[in-house]
Amino acid sequence: MNIADELGWYPYYLSSGTFNGLVPFDIPENFHQRVFLAFPNWLDDFTKKGFDFYVNLKEKYNLPNKYQFKQLLVLGAAMIYVEAVRNCGRKLSKHKLVQKLEEMYVYETGLIPPITFGLNDRIGSAEIYVVSVDLKNKNLILESNF
Repeated sequence: MNIADELGWYPYYLSSGTFNGLVPFDIPENFHQRVFLAFPNWLDDFTKKGFDFYVNLKEKYNLPNKYQFKQLLVLGAAMIYVEAVRNCGRKLSKHKLVQKLEEMYVYETGLIPPITFGLNDRIGSAEIYVVSVDLKNKNLILESNF
């Protein structure tokens, strides 16, 4: 984006907000209202219990603020995995793990949208949040979710 800024070229930038490596507020200010990111989770998905759990881990292991959305997503996924393994009991196998994941129905982690898996449904959550990056006020603005 810095090269585009040097050239005076400001195209729209559309990307995943979680895994693109971009630090939104480091983008040149000339891209204001031209950057849109998609996230699988948003502030509405957090419960107090889930967010408190994350904050305790963050403080205990001194996690950086820079990757907060990624941390929340990965922690939510890890919680789903741990719950499925726990439900397998002592005889853990790949087949049993997949079976227990497929039995998850509206499983809430408190960090990501409730997850439902099924025999032919391996997506879990189909919701997505699109935000714009307000480079002047250093803020993310929820544009839509679907």
